[in-house]
Amino acid sequence: MRVEVQTRGVELSRSLEIWLKKKVSKFDRMEIDGILYVTLRRNYEKGPIEVDLLLQTDKGTLQTRNDGYHEKTALSRALQKIEQQLIKFKKKRGVERHRKTSHALQELKEMLLEGEQGVRIRRGSLARLPLYALDEAFSVIDGKNSGFLLFRDVEDDNRVKLLIRERDDEFVLYEF
Repeated sequence: MRVEVQTRGVELSRSLEIWLKKKVSKFDRMEIDGILYVTLRRNYEKGPIEVDLLLQTDKGTLQTRNDGYHEKTALSRALQKIEQQLIKFKKKRGVERHRKTSHALQELKEMLLEGEQGVRIRRGSLARLPLYALDEAFSVIDGKNSGFLLFRDVEDDNRVKLLIRERDDEFVLYEF
């Protein structure tokens, strides 16, 4: 995440800049890419410092404002607010992914139940499925004794694929 700082009536020390970048690096773990605009301003000589944060991502914009008499305190509170907004933002984005995953699992369940009765279905995380390109998947299934391979696509890791080797060594590919 890129950080751009603008100040008015406040000096930004090197230690404060390093502290800010360290705090913002936590946002990178949330897998949200964007630009964080930070504005620090003091209107009076001994007045409070106002902090404005504006986070622009490809999915939307978040903003917050806070004030305090110490730069780190005001920045810390504002960063905490924007982090809470990011968590809500991320949860909203995750709902759409969850719906796609649930739909894919339901299709897989129906497909498996058509073939065999008494199959146990267990919920698992998509992240546990291996990532393969299609040509890699063919080579992996050739080296296995089993007749199928369930994997995530390298190009779109939310896309689940099922490659089945039939008895006549023909392959069938299902995409979810």
